[in-house]
Amino acid sequence: MSERPQLTPEAVKDISQRLSADLSLRLPASLQRDLAEPVTPQKRKDYVTNLLERDPGVFLERYGSKLSQQERAQFEPLRDDYEVDFYLKLAEDEEVAAKSGLSVTAKNRRLAQLNRLVEEGKYFSEEAMCNRQPLLHQQYIGQRPAAASSAAPTLSGTLLRQHDEQEHRNKLQQQQEQEAMVEEEEDTSSEEAEASVKSQLSECFESDPHLAPDKHGEASPADPQNSEDFLALMHQRFLNGDDHEFVDYQAIDKDVTLDDDWAAQAEGDAQEKYFDAD
Repeated sequence: MSERPQLTPEAVKDISQRLSADLSLRLPASLQRDLAEPVTPQKRKDYVTNLLERDPGVFLERYGSKLSQQERAQFEPLRDDYEVDFYLKLAEDEEVAAKSGLSVTAKNRRLAQLNRLVEEGKYFSEEAMCNRQPLLHQQYIGQRPAAASSAAPTLSGTLLRQHDEQEHRNKLQQQQEQEAMVEEEEDTSSEEAEASVKSQLSECFESDPHLAPDKHGEASPADPQNSEDFLALMHQRFLNGDDHEFVDYQAIDKDVTLDDDWAAQAEGDAQEKYFDAD
């Protein structure tokens, strides 16, 4: 087996030197047994140096948030270690999230909730998605899915179905009018008019232009790719916070019970990547 990559001596020296002056650095209890004597900078430096040399993955887990982008770059040659790769990726995601205004924790909780909803099956059923976004469904899928009917139709059931159909038509018309207003305000060309849908879709996959459905008409019938594209788009809308009419995002973003879901998934993905590389 080849020798495990290590940080360069210069990187260890520079990082440990800077962090040794950080009085907010959280240290193990073994270094702070005598509360009457504060931990000296030299003790902090020795501890950080030893941890950097002994286990860079654990160092990143504990102090990765303290590092600058330039300092994190020193760990790039160690990314074959799945722990190092995992915590570098976490730090990178934190940077992206900070720019977007949404924390990585909140994003991960939304992803965990999405996975729960997918497993439960109702929220991302075709009928439910069609009810939420009838215009997108028409553009990507076409005909509205038939509602499940009981063995013996009743008057109340017929009236309820008619009410649902009318609500669906009203919402479809409303979304068509809203989209037409946006297009008019932007004064786009016929090609650019597709951007309102494609811009959302492009966030979750790269689509070929010939796969995009007709803007105002219905999708080509029996095209499996359209169904996959529509589902991917609805997933991305949920993660982006676009389902606020149906979802309490504040509750999801603060739900600590979702943390175990995404943490276990992230750890599993990191280990799978590590063993696949062997």
